[in-house]
Amino acid sequence: MRPRGASIQANQLVVTAVNPHASNERVARIAVRARKVVGGRATVLTSNDIHAHNSFAAPKTLEPVTQPLDRYDVYRFQPASVTRLDLTLA
Repeated sequence: MRPRGASIQANQLVVTAVNPHASNERVARIAVRARKVVGGRATVLTSNDIHAHNSFAAPKTLEPVTQPLDRYDVYRFQPASVTRLDLTLA
């Protein structure tokens, strides 16, 4: 997995990461120091087809999916994915 970046503004922490492996998920521990995570959601762009892509003929082949996070200390990054974690801090 390749962390791409993190930014914080007010009480929002945004973390982006890429898992370039075609078939293995990656588990990562999320450690936020000096603040408590009180909520969050994950937006993931991935597909079962490693060659899937958007085109003018099929502009919605790949679309991001957003879901609430049920855990804030560990996250499982899907294979061949780009993920944005939006974490709300206390």
